[in-house]
Amino acid sequence: MAELDGQLIGHVMFTKTYVAQPDGSKYDTLMVAPLSVLLEYRNAGIGSALMKEGFRIAEASGYGAAFLLGDPNYYQRFGYKPSHLYGILL
Repeated sequence: MAELDGQLIGHVMFTKTYVAQPDGSKYDTLMVAPLSVLLEYRNAGIGSALMKEGFRIAEASGYGAAFLLGDPNYYQRFGYKPSHLYGILL
């Protein structure tokens, strides 16, 4: 969460999920959604800071991947690419 003077101005949620592998095993991963920032605080780097901190915590917790639902034009700045490029079909 992002706060300013005690007011919540943004948040991001990482939820545990998995990818089923061809052999039937499951690969634990995370799903990112939603990411939100109050309109009057957008374009100030708050969303980027939330994503970066979320990735830091996820990596420290042992996760090697995170998927998301959202605008490809926004999230590509964080290195996201369509999952089908990696053979993952939803």
